[in-house]
Amino acid sequence: MERMGLTSPLDVGVRLLPLFGTFLLVTVVAARVLVRRVGLTSLITAGPVLIGAASLALLATDASGSYGAMWPGLLVAGMGAGLLTAPSTAAAVNGVPPQQEGMAAAQR
Repeated sequence: MERMGLTSPLDVGVRLLPLFGTFLLVTVVAARVLVRRVGLTSLITAGPVLIGAASLALLATDASGSYGAMWPGLLVAGMGAGLLTAPSTAAAVNGVPPQQEGMAAAQR
């Protein structure tokens, strides 16, 4: 498989760890610490800005580029997505009447 330029599913999963691992860690920190210290608006703004910067960084790499050029963009994208997810969910739930909070949380 390697000779044909294909990688195993495990190899792909390991290479995506900077994206998903960072996403998980930042989501936990954003939900428990950063929302109180910085506020929802700042995090909901910073998340897409970081995702946009990561997209530009990944766009600058080409298909023949090495993984070393790609992982920083994946890391920043994970940070941006992590900053965006928890605060945007909290904002959605906080924006509905108390009687409908359960439905709003389930609509994620």
